[in-house]
Amino acid sequence: MAKFDIAVLGGGPGGYVGAIRAAQLGKKVAIIDKDRLGGICLNWGCIPTKVLLKNAEVLHYIKNADTYGVNIPKYTVDFSASISRSRTVADQLSKGIAFLMKKNNITHYEGAGKLTSATNIEVINGKNKETVTAE
Repeated sequence: MAKFDIAVLGGGPGGYVGAIRAAQLGKKVAIIDKDRLGGICLNWGCIPTKVLLKNAEVLHYIKNADTYGVNIPKYTVDFSASISRSRTVADQLSKGIAFLMKKNNITHYEGAGKLTSATNIEVINGKNKETVTAE
């Protein structure tokens, strides 16, 4: 059973920022997230959507290039490349958060966290279970 001063459930913007601050203040910290660090916004919502919106903006400029004195008679749109780009951006940002966890000596647990007492969290990742204790 691993022991920490603080265990944070959820690796979204509130969780990872709180974990980093606690570590900066000298606490031994664990962060538990069932998916990727960064939360829904970074991985599936806000950030990937903004990447796709940027692609749409570029397409708009291409379609209206003649307004700027540029003639682009033929172009194609590769939707799978657009999706791939949005995933790449999200992946890079999530890896950046993972780097910050390592830099601040924060232990990252991948799995669903379940409170089993006031101080214990059971981390479930597939068939594996591990208990984390925090004050």
